[in-house]
Amino acid sequence: MRTNTILIRSLGAVVIAAALAACGQPAPAAKDAPAAAPAPAPAPAIAAAGAQKDPNQESLGERYIELLPQWVPIANTSDGGNISYDLKGLKKPAEGVVDILLRITHGNPQQTTIDEPTVVRKVAYSQELVRLRYRCATQEFAIIGREIQDENAKPVLREDTPTAAFAPIKGNGMATVAYNPACAER
Repeated sequence: MRTNTILIRSLGAVVIAAALAACGQPAPAAKDAPAAAPAPAPAPAIAAAGAQKDPNQESLGERYIELLPQWVPIANTSDGGNISYDLKGLKKPAEGVVDILLRITHGNPQQTTIDEPTVVRKVAYSQELVRLRYRCATQEFAIIGREIQDENAKPVLREDTPTAAFAPIKGNGMATVAYNPACAER
């Protein structure tokens, strides 16, 4: 019976030490455990620009975000495609305003016309990137950028409208499905 008690206490101490180590806290010394060798000192933080971050200095949130995929799916389109947003591309350029980058992959090829000075050409595409700007408090949005990409994800047409007019969010389009990821807890 005494052996089981010692085993359970030792196992509990190991679990607690592992949990505290994950949080960056030193483990408390156990009463019955032999003295452990001191832990090696953490490596000094690297301050050079472009150098790797010291994992001991990163927050848990930063580590978690690095493990997540870049594009997070949020909706399906009516033609069998999908809408995803760039998790790392959420920006807050001003107070009360949030930018989000969407990738819309169409299930069926789309066509657009590009007017150039000497020729008008039709372009088929199946993917586009759209940057939306939200005023979360008033539930308004503006399309501030759009890039149509060919089948190799190369830009075919790019439109930037950073001063676009805001409009209320209506219906169930891309502005509606992207509102929650853009404005949640911001």
